[in-house]
Amino acid sequence: FAALINAYAANREYGSVPRLIQEMKESFVVPTLEVFTELLHCYARARDLRRAEETWNTMKACDLIPDLPAYNAMLMAYGTARQYPKVKQLWIEMQQKGVKGNAHTHKLLRSIFSRLGDRQQLWHLEEVLQVQRGRVNTLTELSQLRRAGLQADADTVGYLLASCIKERSCDKAHNVWSDMLSADMVPNVHIINTLIHLYISEGDTSRLQGLWADLQKPGL
Repeated sequence: FAALINAYAANREYGSVPRLIQEMKESFVVPTLEVFTELLHCYARARDLRRAEETWNTMKACDLIPDLPAYNAMLMAYGTARQYPKVKQLWIEMQQKGVKGNAHTHKLLRSIFSRLGDRQQLWHLEEVLQVQRGRVNTLTELSQLRRAGLQADADTVGYLLASCIKERSCDKAHNVWSDMLSADMVPNVHIINTLIHLYISEGDTSRLQGLWADLQKPGL
């Protein structure tokens, strides 16, 4: 049944799923965690938050403990429905229950927090990732991460800059850029282009000239 649900979702045949659920009930088949997870994925893809939440609540009522795939599916359901407060709430629940995210979790959360322009949550996510790697820290700046022997990658900087664009804040973007240079990080083309487009769109010629001057330095 789980495989069939997955197949229907992959082919976007969402209307066939309720009939399959009814067949399960008539056959007295007790849904497993895998079945519930596939249902969550299906409803997330269909952007059907109501059914996703019903499935989530039913799963918990059956005394089934959500695992990482189930949490990822529910995060996707909330994300596609733009229920951002519920995304944060579920993310907190995962941390409280000791459920460690994977690359898919982090990519999803970074994307959501970036769209919100939520720099605080982006930094919190980075801190959690460092803790999961066995490097406990309470740092909030790129330069501090570097001094502590931690490495924020280009993706982290990119998402931070995206949040600055959301806020249309050249000052915050400049601070991220300055911190990155202070931390001896070499920017990639995407980061440079992001800053150029932001400064041009906001008419900040002073920052644009400063950026160009920085790019003439050795190593850049």
